[in-house]
Amino acid sequence: MFINFDEILVQENGQVRSFAELVGEALNFHKPGENYKTEGYVVTPKTMELMKEHLKQTGGQVNP
Repeated sequence: MFINFDEILVQENGQVRSFAELVGEALNFHKPGENYKTEGYVVTPKTMELMKEHLKQTGGQVNP
């Protein structure tokens, strides 16, 4: 997975985002098992079944 930090740290107008702006965006992360609520997430007929099984296997823990 490639993360383009320029897109994260620099606004369209060229100004660098403040720490407060970045922290504010971090609050928009979803809780474990709520991926499907993220804009653009593709939901299929098996999404909830797969999500439930994944949460069971991981115990709802996020690992880096």
